[in-house]
Amino acid sequence: MQKRTKLLVAEREGKALFEPFPSLVVTKDGVQAKGSYAEAQARYLFPDESKVEELVNMLKEKKIGIAAHFYMDPEVQGVLTAAQKYWPHIHISDSLVMADTAVKMAKAGCQFITVLGVDFMSENVRAILDQAGFQNVGVYRMSDERIGCSLADAAATPAYMNYLEAASSSPPSLHVVYINTSLETKAYAHELVPTITCTSSNVVQTILQAFAQIPDLNIWYGPDSYMGANIAKIFQQMTLMSDEEIAEIHPKHNRDSIRSLLSRLHYYQFNASMEAWLCVYLVTDLLLYSESQNISPGYQVILRAAFFYLSDLMTFSHQDGTCVVHHLFGHEVVEKINEMYCDAFLTAHLEVPGEMFSLAMEAKKRGMGVVGSTQNILDFIKHRVQEALDRDVNDHLQFVLGTETGMVTSIVAAVRNLLGSENSSSGEAKINVEIVFPVSSDSMTRTSTSSSPSLKSVNLGDVILPVIPGVASGEGCSIHGGCASCPYMKMNSLTSLLKICHQLPDENNNLKAYEAERFKLQTPLGKSIAGCRGKKELPEKLVNQVLHPYGNGRSMSS
Repeated sequence: MQKRTKLLVAEREGKALFEPFPSLVVTKDGVQAKGSYAEAQARYLFPDESKVEELVNMLKEKKIGIAAHFYMDPEVQGVLTAAQKYWPHIHISDSLVMADTAVKMAKAGCQFITVLGVDFMSENVRAILDQAGFQNVGVYRMSDERIGCSLADAAATPAYMNYLEAASSSPPSLHVVYINTSLETKAYAHELVPTITCTSSNVVQTILQAFAQIPDLNIWYGPDSYMGANIAKIFQQMTLMSDEEIAEIHPKHNRDSIRSLLSRLHYYQFNASMEAWLCVYLVTDLLLYSESQNISPGYQVILRAAFFYLSDLMTFSHQDGTCVVHHLFGHEVVEKINEMYCDAFLTAHLEVPGEMFSLAMEAKKRGMGVVGSTQNILDFIKHRVQEALDRDVNDHLQFVLGTETGMVTSIVAAVRNLLGSENSSSGEAKINVEIVFPVSSDSMTRTSTSSSPSLKSVNLGDVILPVIPGVASGEGCSIHGGCASCPYMKMNSLTSLLKICHQLPDENNNLKAYEAERFKLQTPLGKSIAGCRGKKELPEKLVNQVLHPYGNGRSMSS
C-alpha cells in the first residue's frame, strides 16, 4: 500500500520514481534475471560441466581441499557449488569456519588446502592447521601478489597502534579485534593490550561475555568503525528491553549491567581523511592570506589548484577502518530502499554504515530483517523461504541483499534446494524468491558533479576501483550508491585455482609465492594470541593477562 500510494503521489506531482534495483527471481523451475547487472551474476550460476569435471578430477587425484569465502567471483562460485556434488572437501562459508573446515579436510586425508579469500584468511587457515598438528599440509592462496583488505590495512597503521596505546593506559582493558586483520597485527596488538579475535557472527556474545567475566572491564573494539558504532547501537537498544529479553541474549546480563558497560565500550573512530582536511584548511588560510596581502597572482593560482585538488580528493575519501564494499551502502541506497522496498525483507552485514544498519534493525524488530554475518544472512533467507513453503500458499518473497553480491551463488543454491525438496514438491503453491542487489545503475563518474568526465579510476583509500560505465559491465559501483563486489576478493580467479591445482604437488618450488605465510601463535615476548572460537568463556590465561597487565616484566609505558 505504501508503494502504491507513493506511485500515485509521484504521478500526480509529475515526479520520476527510482528505477528498480537489479534482481534475480528464483523459482522451483529456474532463475530469471532482471537488469543487466543481475544477468551478469546469473551467467555463472550454471557453469560449464567440462570445467567442473576438470577441477573435480584434479581435486580427487591430488587430495586437495578448498576453503572459500562467500564473496568469491560468481564464475568461481558457480563451479565450486557444482563441484561440491562430486567432492566433499569443498566448503564455501564466512571466515568464522573456514579454518575449522580446513582442519576437517586435513583429518579426512587432504594433502593440500587451497584458500579462496584474502590473505588474513589463508594466514588463519595456516595457523589453525599448524596448531592442530597438520604442519605438513600445504596451504595455498590464489595470487602471487598480496591479496589485501581495507580493514586489515587499517589495523596495521600507526593511528590504530596509537588507539591501542591509549587502551593500554586504562586497565583492565581487553582488545576485541575483528578477524579481518593479519596475524602479525594481532601479535603486535597483543603486546600492547590483551587481545582476543572475534568475527561478525560472535562479536556481540564475545563482548557481553567479557564484560560479565571481568569486573570494571574496558573493551576496545576495532578496526571496523562502522561495526563498532553498530555494536554500540545494539547495546543502547538493549537498555530498552526487559531483563528477561536480555537474559535470552546473554544469561549474565540485565538492563543495569548493559547500561553500566556502555561507557566502558570503545571502538576505533579514526578518520583517514583528517590529514587531508587539515591540508584543505591550511591551503584555504594561505589562499585568503595571499589575497588579502596581494601576494603574487601565480602563487594564488597554485594555491587554488591545490584547494580544488584536495576538495575533489575529499569526495572519494573514506573513513579508515571500513570495508570498501560495505562503506558504499550509503544514503542513496537507503533512500531507494525506503521508497521502493519498504515491504521487502532487509539483510545487512554488521559492517554497513549506520543508516543502512538502522534501517535493517528496524526491519528486524518487525520480523522483516536480519543484521549479522554472511552466514546469519544466508540462514535468515533459508528460514523465511522454509516458512513460506510450510504455509503452502502462493507467495513472492523479496530480499534486499545488504552485503557483497558474491553471496548470491550460495543463496540461489540454498533456495533452489528448498524449493525443489520433497517437502515442498508435494504442495501446489508457487513460491518465488527475489534477491535484490542494492547497487546504483549509474557509473561512478555520473554520481559526482565534481568528477571529471574523463576520469578513469577512483582512489578509495589504498584501493583503486575502476570506473564502470554502467552496470552492464558487471560491477555496478557508485560512490553514492553501493559497490557490488570487493576488488580484493576478485583476485581469486578460476584460472588461478586451476593453475595451482595443476602444479601441485609443488616439486619444483614454482608456487612459493602462493604459499600462505606462517606466523607463530605467540608474540615476541611469549604471550599466546587468543582466538574466539565459539567458547562460552574467555580463556583463563587471557583473563589473567587482562587483570595483571604488567606481567612478563614489561611496563605499560614500554
